[in-house]
Amino acid sequence: MSKARELAELGAVYDSGALSNRNIITNGAFQVAQRGTSVTGVTASGFNTVDRFQYAEGSGGGSAGFTISQSTEAPDGFNNSFKFEVTTTDTLTGGENCLIRTRLEGQDMQRFKFGSSSAESMTISFFVRASLTGTYGLQVMIGPSSQRTAMQSYTVNSANTWEYKTITFAGSTDYAIPNDSSRGFDLNFMLDSGPDDLTAPYAFTSDGAFRAPTGQVNFVQTSGATFHLTGVQVEVGPEATPFEHRSFGDELARCKRYFERLLVDINSSAFALGYGEGASQIRTPFKYETKRSNPSLAVSTAGNWEFVNGVESKTASAVTGSALGKQFGVIFGTVSGATISRVYYARASAGEYIDLDSEL
Repeated sequence: MSKARELAELGAVYDSGALSNRNIITNGAFQVAQRGTSVTGVTASGFNTVDRFQYAEGSGGGSAGFTISQSTEAPDGFNNSFKFEVTTTDTLTGGENCLIRTRLEGQDMQRFKFGSSSAESMTISFFVRASLTGTYGLQVMIGPSSQRTAMQSYTVNSANTWEYKTITFAGSTDYAIPNDSSRGFDLNFMLDSGPDDLTAPYAFTSDGAFRAPTGQVNFVQTSGATFHLTGVQVEVGPEATPFEHRSFGDELARCKRYFERLLVDINSSAFALGYGEGASQIRTPFKYETKRSNPSLAVSTAGNWEFVNGVESKTASAVTGSALGKQFGVIFGTVSGATISRVYYARASAGEYIDLDSEL
């Protein structure tokens, strides 16, 4: 087979979306939502539903409120989208901003060769469905402290209609993203912005603030306004390729590097073995998926956890926990009358959980 034939066949496969690892975004089809599928009354930055994407604010973000959900409204070929609905309106002032954000590690950005004369262009593609037509901003930030940013605009042409968008940014030749597990890249879908942060689209510069294009839709001024997003892809090169679909299992494993909810799904099922560390405390080590960094650890309702064996049953009055490393942690149950060194196992009511957070 000739080299030309090989390249032609490779191109055909590439055009069909079959080549893997093109998309650096995790959960771009919003399949995974470990924290839950819907949250109402969101008024501050944070992760609420779908994994790896969060609501974010600049300068306080005003007083707008949202219902945020993993929606089943989606274009052909997709099952889910990330939905924002305005429940409390506001008019943003000064440098206030409301946006959707996802972040990546610096070591996952090395393929773009930023900081060199051969820096690659970056193409971002996605599907959007919004109730308000007009101009919206897409901003990218690189480096652990937003050392460089760039911003472009796109237009929603028809209300409540899925539209496919592609935007290409020229590479940054004057800043090399650190090759480590720290924050290296932010992708910001601007929903609304105060007048101080409106500007014309721009290429990579040292300006590290949130920016939106002049004419940005004032999304949070309209009660009931909706914004759906799915099929988010970021790849090397000047052209968008078909969205790289991954299995649910693949996306879940990728998401667990940053956040994992260990959920009790059967009432009073054994969670982990531990031992009495003293009369008032039982220590229970457990294992989780490897995290990007040592995670923070949070335990759900203390009164629904207990520590038992064939002799004793101790209901916890408080439960705390700490990470011992990227793979192991421990929960501490505060009880009364535990036996030192006696073996206990931790169990809880269905729906209780332990959260391990290593988000960027």
